[in-house]
Amino acid sequence: MLPSLTNKVTTFYSDHHNNQFLRLIIIGLLLRIILMPFFGHIDVLSEARRVYYWAEHNIFLDYISRNTTMFIEVVFFKLFGFLIPDRYAMFFQPDMYHTTASVPHSFEFVSHYTIFRTLFILKLPFLVCDMLTAWAVYFYFPNKEDGIRSCAMWLFNPVTLFAFYIFGRFESIPIFFCAAALLAVKKNRILLAAVLLGLCLNGREMMIFYFLV
Repeated sequence: MLPSLTNKVTTFYSDHHNNQFLRLIIIGLLLRIILMPFFGHIDVLSEARRVYYWAEHNIFLDYISRNTTMFIEVVFFKLFGFLIPDRYAMFFQPDMYHTTASVPHSFEFVSHYTIFRTLFILKLPFLVCDMLTAWAVYFYFPNKEDGIRSCAMWLFNPVTLFAFYIFGRFESIPIFFCAAALLAVKKNRILLAAVLLGLCLNGREMMIFYFLV
């Protein structure tokens, strides 16, 4: 098994297009790492309050919609939340029916001494799903030249860079499941595609409109 895996890795790296893909991934990853700690809309704090509450109460599935997104965000918070000090002071909200942060709360949040580290950690699930989407886009196309061009368009698209890393939106999570579902259809894995589509729509129900397009 190990020699077979080694041969597959060697074959992958020997392909010129695959090396181009890896270079794009590395450059795209570095660009995102640079952006992640320094930007965040007020919605970042609002979402972090919900995720903190769910994580503290071990709630992984709660709402009818957005369960996929919530589950992934809570898992990441469980794994990396210990790197954020003063979580209670930053994220605790007594009334979970009114979690949308106010402007004064947002100013207090961005003034915290760990704000750069906190913003970086809160965006980690977005980063992982974003990179996985680039992988799905590259392998969707049988012609690797098309895959390289499409992957570059995804990785350096100013709209998605703004949405995920400057505005701080979580839509990269359902978008990954959408892209993975399309890849599964391409490979004639219909049952897997159906499951991935379900996860996509349960991550953000409005994704049905993007999927149809």
